[in-house]
Amino acid sequence: MIGRSILARRYARALFSLSQETRATDPYLDELDSVTELASEHRELGRVLFTPLHPREERRNVVRALAKRLALSKELQSFLLILVDENRTLLLPTIRDAYRG
Repeated sequence: MIGRSILARRYARALFSLSQETRATDPYLDELDSVTELASEHRELGRVLFTPLHPREERRNVVRALAKRLALSKELQSFLLILVDENRTLLLPTIRDAYRG
């Protein structure tokens, strides 16, 4: 099985490639920071977002609400929804660190 850090780097590279196309490298990092920090500061939010035991649609709704509250770009919202669909939201802090790398 592929290690978490390898998966996180792959997702970070994909997001970085997208940022190159849209010329939005720093805003994506800022948005990743905002989501990651909010999820770590609010225990219940982090538990729902990072735990695949919660129904996928519930986690997707949480991402949509976060996107609205934080005024996230459509690209980052879509990226987060992919993480939810692939049960990879737990990698978000590691993805953020790899993206920053």
